[in-house]
Amino acid sequence: MAEEQTIKTEGQTSDGAVQGEQKSQKKKKINKLSLDDINKKLDILVQASQIKSKYYQHLVQRKNELQVQA
Repeated sequence: MAEEQTIKTEGQTSDGAVQGEQKSQKKKKINKLSLDDINKKLDILVQASQIKSKYYQHLVQRKNELQVQA
């Protein structure tokens, strides 16, 4: 019984470590992305059928802002 408990706690810590690694990789802010990066991300979202997401909408808005400035 004690062995089973230690195995469970070991498995939980390894999962937590993996999640911690994923959380440490932050996404770049939309305002800091270049126009090329925005286009790549938009293509990925279109292929994944995520055109209704807020992230997609914000990327489109930022793309329009960058095109007006140029």
